[in-house]
Amino acid sequence: MTAPGNQTGTPCELLEWDSQHFGFPIARVLGSSLDCDAAGRVDEWCRANQVRCIYLLADAKDADTSRVAAESGFREVDGRLVIRTALQGLAEPHLGGLAGMEVREAAEAELGQLREIASVSHRGSRFFFDTGFPDARCAALYEAWIDRGFVDPDRTLWVATLDGVPAGYHVIGPAAPDGIRRLELLAVDPNRHGRGIGTALILSTMGALRGEGAEETWTILSPRNLPSIRLHERVGFLIESVQVWHHKWYDGG
Repeated sequence: MTAPGNQTGTPCELLEWDSQHFGFPIARVLGSSLDCDAAGRVDEWCRANQVRCIYLLADAKDADTSRVAAESGFREVDGRLVIRTALQGLAEPHLGGLAGMEVREAAEAELGQLREIASVSHRGSRFFFDTGFPDARCAALYEAWIDRGFVDPDRTLWVATLDGVPAGYHVIGPAAPDGIRRLELLAVDPNRHGRGIGTALILSTMGALRGEGAEETWTILSPRNLPSIRLHERVGFLIESVQVWHHKWYDGG
């Protein structure tokens, strides 16, 4: 548990990417705990910086922070499961069970189709759940994530195709401070669920990381996304920590 603030005592930080995408100032609380005094400092800082929405990521077991957050106007919008797995003994992806399937790094010509899948595949996320964010901008957030996965040299965008048509994607994120790369964003075309595409994607991307010399990987899931949780469990992921996202809006956001 860490209290709000950095070495300068600032309780929050502005989030440049989120603010630019949604079109208004968005920030997050520095630290994972909140008491009444800290909540007051957060409000003062947000008003001084004209923040419209502030995020707080707290430990799910921290009842005091949950109570203070609720009393000061935060609302729980999602959970956050941090899960991790070793890459030794990884099973090979089974592509033969579905004729015409291929899993590889994405090509630029496929980005438009992948954006279409992204726009409808993450509606259980905290952004869609929080009605302060317009649905169109929430969908555009995940479309932009596809582009970032392709152009960012620290990320890798994988695609699964059926008969040459994109049917799903997986973004491998940059390395964390400990050097371990995270699996960021996974989705399958809703019209093609239940065909083993997600399993082929995740095993392929994990295999690529193992080929780079990685010994483990991790990712983040929402507890609302039961199919994805079950998929990750099947390939060996275990829960490392459980957190809760809280959002607070100012000025009628």
